[in-house]
Amino acid sequence: MSKITNDNICIDCAGNTEFEFKTDSGKGEYFYYRCIKCKLTQVQPRPSLKKLSKLYSIDHSFANGWPNSRCIKNYKKEALRLWKLTGKPLEINVLDVGCNNGAWIKTFRETLSNYALIKTIGIDISEPAIEFCKKNDPKQLYFVKTIEEFYTHCSKNSNRLLPKSYHIIMCGDVIEHIQKPMKFIDAVYNLLNENGVVIIKTPNYGSIGRKLVSSKRWYYSDPPFHLQLFTLKNLCQKLKFHQFNILRTQTSMSSVNIKRAFTRKRSIIRLRPLDNEIQEDGSIKESKITWKQKIVYFVFDSINLLTKPFKIGGSMIIYAKKRT
Repeated sequence: MSKITNDNICIDCAGNTEFEFKTDSGKGEYFYYRCIKCKLTQVQPRPSLKKLSKLYSIDHSFANGWPNSRCIKNYKKEALRLWKLTGKPLEINVLDVGCNNGAWIKTFRETLSNYALIKTIGIDISEPAIEFCKKNDPKQLYFVKTIEEFYTHCSKNSNRLLPKSYHIIMCGDVIEHIQKPMKFIDAVYNLLNENGVVIIKTPNYGSIGRKLVSSKRWYYSDPPFHLQLFTLKNLCQKLKFHQFNILRTQTSMSSVNIKRAFTRKRSIIRLRPLDNEIQEDGSIKESKITWKQKIVYFVFDSINLLTKPFKIGGSMIIYAKKRT
């Protein structure tokens, strides 16, 4: 029977929590608790922002690998989908929270510049990531800031970066890392304009992979990097509570999700492209897809198509619009 504790109250609703599982990620022993009221699974006690910033300044394994041509194609489709969801404005401001190596936001800018006057900004708490972004994409604005710090920065520099002026805010694999996720959602709301749309991608705690291997062994149970784990249902509920309308949700399985589901080993994924991938004009050469990868993609595309109505994949994406 789970032990209920009043010492570690829920980071969202301040309700009582009960012990769910213990795990060792290699960065120490951590405990996950589950809120009895809102059902959010969360690390308790919480590490400090100072400790987290230090971890992200020395650990690059959280970074996404440099995308191949399939990923770039998907990024382009995503850019057009989000532009349409915001009403196809002729001028558009885009903020990428947790911009990582800058590949996503760079593709967005290049794609949407064919349809609108676009201004893009990237923020991340990892100094190595921002340094690389600035070197690879010097014309782009990048900041080493949390979203709360960025909102304050916008308020003080209103002649350049206005709050409530962003049409799209992208949060790819970010919210599970945030120390205070509900304040994060509030900051997103305050930065979006009236028709603004946020896209949130995060691990799905309700996935079949987690249920098959147990919470303790699930790859995404990875403290202190992953401080909370959402199900599709409870994250949608929290977004609605914080004045968002849910436009669309989806989950997906991939070979990476399956491999990670059955191993607790944290793979090191390179942040920077190799020297031979950097072309003379400074742009990054897209890696080609091998025939083996094509077979794997075909298999998992078919699986995703069949399981789409059940939403049991390891990653979930939520599109939400600001409610005014």
